[in-house]
Amino acid sequence: MSGFQVYNNSNFTDGVNITTACQWNIAKTILTFVFAITFLVNLFAALVIFRIPIDKSRKLANVQICVRILNILDLCQAFLMCIMPFFVSSDCGWFGGVPSCSILGYIGSILLVISPYIVTVMSFDRLLSVWRPLFYRSYFSMSVTVKIVVCIVVFVLLQMALPFVGVGRYMLYEGRGVCLLDMYSGDAGSIVITSLYMGEGLVSIILVAVWSILTVVGVKRMSSQIPQSSQMNRQARKANIGQFNKMTLAIGVLYIVCYLPFVARKFIEMVQGKHYLTTGPAASITFGLIFLNPLANPIVYVAFIRSYRSKVRHYFAWLPCRAANCACGAYREDQKKKTRHQSTVSAISITSTSSGPVSPNSRTSSTSFEL
Repeated sequence: MSGFQVYNNSNFTDGVNITTACQWNIAKTILTFVFAITFLVNLFAALVIFRIPIDKSRKLANVQICVRILNILDLCQAFLMCIMPFFVSSDCGWFGGVPSCSILGYIGSILLVISPYIVTVMSFDRLLSVWRPLFYRSYFSMSVTVKIVVCIVVFVLLQMALPFVGVGRYMLYEGRGVCLLDMYSGDAGSIVITSLYMGEGLVSIILVAVWSILTVVGVKRMSSQIPQSSQMNRQARKANIGQFNKMTLAIGVLYIVCYLPFVARKFIEMVQGKHYLTTGPAASITFGLIFLNPLANPIVYVAFIRSYRSKVRHYFAWLPCRAANCACGAYREDQKKKTRHQSTVSAISITSTSSGPVSPNSRTSSTSFEL
């Protein structure tokens, strides 16, 4: 294929056999299977997440929007990585040639870069809600978050378009069967764009780590200031806003665990002057962790958010169940509890109406608190 560059044994790799690297093997089968599972999991997560209305009244809209965007990114990324290996022929050719590889590499790189930015925005959102609640409620609205996301998307689109104007390029990673940004050839353009990309990743990881720690400290500090008499507000906060705080922290930790090893390895290789595609367990693990993140994100959503779990149980309510703690059984138990709660509230309302109006002095005052 004229003008088409691949990473093979004669130029950029340190031991990949060009006669077998582009042939379909068990490694590509496993990767495709994992990406297919990731796509299905995120597709099901989208059916859950987008069925839950955005809760504007409790200032959770920003996080919910970020979760939806992150889910769409993970879904598209898994689909793209699942179909890419089928474009590679056994002689390391790419169906569609350089234009096809560059376009798919451009899209894939955009999805990989935007996701860390969204996680960073989520961490900053929770930090503001804890340490500057008045400013957060007054100025950091849902529209502001949408504008920030739009600016991020435009910036990443322009940044990842640099290879089209001669700064870097998109290449076929033969052993993995994907077209992504060239980070190994060692020419000036690739070094510039790789340094820029890795620098942004390192700054994002540091910010997420620091902001997550400060959020935990702020939550504990504010919790200690709540009067002991405000038990109902404490429980409400824990059941609603606290869930999203914990979920955001978990997503941040997961992002650091999945991205930091790859960023650290690339920086070490750049310092050592290794401008070629390294192989071995370390390279495979650090590369694979990045693509494990989209698979783990939906699990975090459901694990921490009760409304998401309820919707999952609703989808599986048709299954025959015997135990009350299985998915459909738990959903039916939740429905029974909700019915009993509504009946209790109705009975209390009838009793209060029959006993006459309640004086304002007899009402128990409580301190409201919102993260």
